[in-house]
Amino acid sequence: MSIFFEEDNRLKRVHIKFDKDLLALIDQYKEKKRYTNRSEAIRQLIRETLQREKFIK
Repeated sequence: MSIFFEEDNRLKRVHIKFDKDLLALIDQYKEKKRYTNRSEAIRQLIRETLQREKFIK
């Protein structure tokens, strides 16, 4: 996995490589939850995981 950060006014861009099976699962989640793009879906998945693991409220 490789990660690249790029700064923006609001968000920081991170480039991550996923294998095709994981990407397919992310796409299924995106469609089920009706997100308009993968980035939104991935951000929400990360938020949910951090909440569940008690890293954020």
